[in-house]
Amino acid sequence: MPVWFRGLLRQRLQGLPEVGMPQYPRCATAVLQWLEAHESVAPQELSSVFERLQEQVPMTVEENARRQKYPREWNIEIPEGSRLAELRARLDQQTDLLPAGDPEDESPLPPWFRVYLRKQMSGLGQSGPYQYPRESPRILNALVKEPDAESLEPMLQKERAAEAERNRRCLEVEG
Repeated sequence: MPVWFRGLLRQRLQGLPEVGMPQYPRCATAVLQWLEAHESVAPQELSSVFERLQEQVPMTVEENARRQKYPREWNIEIPEGSRLAELRARLDQQTDLLPAGDPEDESPLPPWFRVYLRKQMSGLGQSGPYQYPRESPRILNALVKEPDAESLEPMLQKERAAEAERNRRCLEVEG
């Protein structure tokens, strides 16, 4: 997200988190794309868009607080520009799918990978210390060792389509 747009969001939206992730409403990316696609936007239309984004700030604050429960040491290095980096970026925006009791499992798995596992394996526990399979760290290590594996492509395509649909809904609401 460009610096100018982050500044605009901070200027127009009250109560955004100052640290952690996320700091901006999920629909902010769709609004940025919408702004970039239009040469000019009527001030009234822009105000309406930001009013709707403001409505999403409490959810952003809640998600930010939920993410603070996961130690930063659980994050891992992934080569930028790889399929895995794209998948991580997309899944990182979906940590709201994790159940409230998820942090009770202290397995050192980054939040985005927990989303990955929950999307791949139905029926995982919703709370308690043992929600993820014992082999989860090995699965994560295998993904990191081959960050451009062709096997990631089907899930990436599914996530791209889901994101396009979410963005469409954001803009549908925002006019």
